[in-house]
This record gives sequence, structure tokens and C-alpha cells, in this order.
Amino acid sequence: MTSTAAAFLPSPRRYDEGIAAELRQVTSGSRRHRRYQRPVDGLSLELRRGEVTTLLSRHDRSGGRLLDLLDGRVPVSQGSVRVAGHEVSGLDPRELFRLRREQVTRVQPGYGIYPKLTVRQNLVIAQRRSGRAADLRWIDEVTESLGLSGMLGYHDQPGADVRRARLAVARSLVGRPALLLVDHVSAPLAWPDKTALTDALRLAASRLRVAAVIASHDPVTASATDRVVLMNRGRVIDDTGVAADAS
Repeated sequence: MTSTAAAFLPSPRRYDEGIAAELRQVTSGSRRHRRYQRPVDGLSLELRRGEVTTLLSRHDRSGGRLLDLLDGRVPVSQGSVRVAGHEVSGLDPRELFRLRREQVTRVQPGYGIYPKLTVRQNLVIAQRRSGRAADLRWIDEVTESLGLSGMLGYHDQPGADVRRARLAVARSLVGRPALLLVDHVSAPLAWPDKTALTDALRLAASRLRVAAVIASHDPVTASATDRVVLMNRGRVIDDTGVAADAS
């Protein structure tokens, strides 16, 4: 019998391998209280590997909505969303599950962490839970890149928040995703040391060639990342990054 595993996702078109995700003229909205609202409205954006991008929105949830579009949690009304060359729009639940497991993941603070185990043991457990066989070479590369080693008994110890942030990022990397998402808007208290989080994301992006995206209301967090996309009412009103500064 022919295996259908390869049919879960549509074949990727030819694309720039440096682009982890791209949105083309994306609109996402819903009717609420008899009014049609567009948290994302006609937005086009490219997210490149090796960069940390902050989606900065001061008074709305447009940044968080964009994260939901990137991992398929909410549908696209118009336009196209692609992650690692795969079209996200229109995937069925089985295909979405595989896309999230293989290409896009959210950084969860403190989730599934065992302080009495080593970093390596924690990451092996995380990788097996994701449905993959343990890849010790990749785990060791992630651990070394983020400066992690030894036990995780970090409670009430100096530098605990730094290690906690780096481990949360490392745990999200065990599946070799193209895209790391951090919803800083909905869980601001989960990251007591914001600098530790942004430092960990920058290490992961630059050394492991992934794209990291933070949805935030905090300009201080944004200032520590490679690129700041300022959003208002679902539209990009400014895009400042390394490429823009160099030009």
C-alpha cells in the first residue's frame, strides 16, 4: 500500500530559503456586535531566518492576531500566508497539526520543565513528546548555542530567569522549526526578565537560522530585537530593521 504521509502538506513552491514565512495582502476579520472588525487588514510582510522581529502594537491585538494567522489558529479572510514555503490557508486539521509540529512553534514559559533533570534530559523528553525520535546531535547543538548545560534546579538561584527563558526557547527548537512565535501581549507576566527572553531569541535566530517573532505592547522589548514592525488597527505603519538601517 502506498504511504500517504507525504500528502499531508502541499508541495512547496520554489521560494527564497532565507524567508521563514510570508504574508501577502492578508486580511483577517470577524463580525462582532453587528460590526465587522479587521484585526489584520491588507498586510504584506516577510519574516527572514536569522532575525528577531517584534510586532509592536500599542492599543490593540493586531500583533497577537498575526501570530494566530502564522500557525493557522485563525483563518485568513483574504490573501496568502506561507510558512517555509507551505500555504497555511485551507489546510485541514491533520495538515495543520503536522505544520505546527514541523515548521512553526510557540515558546511556552515554564511548560513541561523538570528542574531535577538536566537540560539535555528535558530536551530529549520534549522531542519525544513532539512525536520525533531523539536527535542528540541537534539537542546538543541547541544547548550549546543557547549556553545551557547541567541541572535545571533554577529556583531561587542567581540567573534563574535567564536560564528559564533560554530553556523555554530551547524546548521550542527541538522540532527544528522555521518559525518561533512569542505572544508577549497575552502573557506579559510570564517573562519576569524580558532582556533574557530577547537575548535567548537572538542567539537562537542567529546561530540556528530560525525566524523569531514577538507580539508585544512594550517598546523596550522591541528595542532589543533586530526589527520592529509598528502596527495600528491591523496595518503596518512603520518597519524598522537591520536592512532598513543599512540602507
